Amino acid sequence: MPQQSVDSSSNSSTTNHNGSGRSDAKRSFLCFVPGRPKSQGSKRPIKTKAGLRVVEQVKGLEAWRQDIKRWASEEEFKIWPRQTALTLNLTFFFLRPISVSEKKRPHVTVYPDIDKLARAACDALTSIIYVDDAQIVSLLVSKLYSDSKEGVLIHAEAKD
Repeated sequence: MPQQSVDSSSNSSTTNHNGSGRSDAKRSFLCFVPGRPKSQGSKRPIKTKAGLRVVEQVKGLEAWRQDIKRWASEEEFKIWPRQTALTLNLTFFFLRPISVSEKKRPHVTVYPDIDKLARAACDALTSIIYVDDAQIVSLLVSKLYSDSKEGVLIHAEAKD
């Protein structure tokens, strides 16, 4: 099975034509965010003078969320209103470790967990392309090995 190749040269597809030749409201969003995907989920309590504080256990999570926000914001996309139902596809790309052959592990069946990757991305996109991640009514998430780049391909569409 050939490895997936990531092409980030085309980062955005955001308009829908209504047949009259003019652009209608934006119906889709497409963006590639480069970088090592981070998961969100496990938290740990930290004792402080003011009491307990809860922090994320994954190092680099906040930076990853900020990268998603920054790249998504650069697409000049007007946020979908609260009543808009959305389909969201997230494809996470990871470089295959040198020590792991395609034959030995054809799929990314190791950490990070796919649901925790999705949680980090969905939370980062809140207030950037949608008001609330509760607007997502369909979610497809994949983890793939890439020949060249790590990151996440984000594709969202408004449902009719």
